[in-house]
Amino acid sequence: MKHFLVLIMTVMFSVASFAQSSTAKAEEAYNNGDFKGAISQFENTIQDEGFSDQIFYNLGNAYFKDRNYPKAILNYEKALKLNPNFEDAKFNLQIAQQHIVDKIDVIDKFFVIEFYNRVVNLMVSNTWAVIGVISFLIALSLIFVFFFSNKLWVRKASFFSSMFMIVICIFSNFAASQQKHNLETQEYAIVFTPTVTVKSSPAESGNELFIIHEGTKVKIRETLGLWSEIELSDGNVGWMQTSGLEKL
Repeated sequence: MKHFLVLIMTVMFSVASFAQSSTAKAEEAYNNGDFKGAISQFENTIQDEGFSDQIFYNLGNAYFKDRNYPKAILNYEKALKLNPNFEDAKFNLQIAQQHIVDKIDVIDKFFVIEFYNRVVNLMVSNTWAVIGVISFLIALSLIFVFFFSNKLWVRKASFFSSMFMIVICIFSNFAASQQKHNLETQEYAIVFTPTVTVKSSPAESGNELFIIHEGTKVKIRETLGLWSEIELSDGNVGWMQTSGLEKL
C-alpha cells in the first residue's frame, strides 16, 4: 500500500512538473521572440492539460505577434467565451480586428436585452449557481422566521425579504443556465478562408450575395451537408462551405 501511494504521488508530481515546464517553455519562447515555438507549446498544453481563459489569451497573443490575426481573433474569442469580463482579451481582440479586411457594423440590441446580457456576463455559471443556492437557503430561513415569529414587523420584513431572495434565486438559475448554454454550444465561428463568396443557397449555383474574408466572426444559423447558413453582426445572411469555418 505504501509503495502504491508513493507511485501515485510520483505520477502526480510528474504530471504537474510537465504542465509547469510546458507553460514555462511557452512563456520563455514568447519572451525570446520565438512566437511559433510559443504557439506550439501553448497548444500542447491545451491538448495535454486542458484549457483556460488565460491559456487561450496567451495563445492569442502569440498568434498576434506571429501576424496570424485570424487565429489570434479565434483564441481571444475563446478566452472571452470562458470569461466574458476578460478586459485584456477584449482590448487585444479589438486591436487584432483592425488587421482584417472586413469591418462589419453591429446592430444595436434592444436595451433591455443588452442590459440582461451584461448582468449575466458579470459572473460565470458556477458563481451564479452558488448565488442561487445561497439565496434559496436564505429564503427558506426567512420563511421559517415568518411562520414562527410573534412580531408583526418581523413577519412583514421576513416575508418581503424572502420574496426578494426567491427572485434572486430564480434569476441566478436563469443566468447560470444561460452561461452554461453559451459554453456548451458552438453557434459562432471564425472564417478561415481568405475570401468567401456567400451564396443565397447551399450550392455553388446559388446567387452571390456578398463577400467576406478570413478573421470575420459569424453566427451559424443552420448546417446542411457541407454548407452552413451564416449571419453577420450587421444582419446579413447567406450560405458558405462549413470547411471554411472554425467554431468557437
